[in-house]
Amino acid sequence: MRIPISLFRHSPFESLMEHFLAVETCFNRFVIVVNRWIEEGDKMDFDHEMEEISQLEYQADEVKNALREHLPKSLFMPVDRGDILALLREQDQIADFCQDAVTILALRPTEVPEYLKQDFRNLMEKLKEVVEAYKLSIQELKDLLKTAFVKGEEEKIHRLIKQVDKKEWESDKLQFALAKKIYLHEKELDPITINFLTHVLLTLGRIADACENADDRLRRIIAR
Repeated sequence: MRIPISLFRHSPFESLMEHFLAVETCFNRFVIVVNRWIEEGDKMDFDHEMEEISQLEYQADEVKNALREHLPKSLFMPVDRGDILALLREQDQIADFCQDAVTILALRPTEVPEYLKQDFRNLMEKLKEVVEAYKLSIQELKDLLKTAFVKGEEEKIHRLIKQVDKKEWESDKLQFALAKKIYLHEKELDPITINFLTHVLLTLGRIADACENADDRLRRIIAR
């Protein structure tokens, strides 16, 4: 029998949502930084941006660590403690990869060729869609647990999870198209720039992958 989460004094899912909001703050700032890089390229000074993203990622880590430390080893809840921790770990990767990407951008100030700018913009817009789709899923999980997995609510979260999968797949397609375009212009770019842009692209893709991985954990929680 499913037990409504509202019967318990404290819900770890409130903390999971708090952690996601910290991750989202880091991601939103990251999007601004990357969009500036697309426009300004090697003229951009990353020192301040690196510090800010690092601080936001640290704040997400603080929420993550607090939840880990205060989560009881034995839970009288409709979900397993290990599933909560696994979801938390995957969710935290979103902020981690934001920090990784900004660090890479700061290592080598690089101009984005004009013929690649719109492709990078499109990819960033798609990443925003992936993160927003995941946010809707994690919000719905909290509501679903309060209702002890009522059928209508369960069907709704399955639809939201599928939407994350779809957005991540679309992100993969944009990422592949952009990588292909970089190599189509390889005669106009030096090998180091090609390698650098490809590395940036792969790291951006990991943000969407992290959302999908966290979403897979949601799917497992519902399936139990």
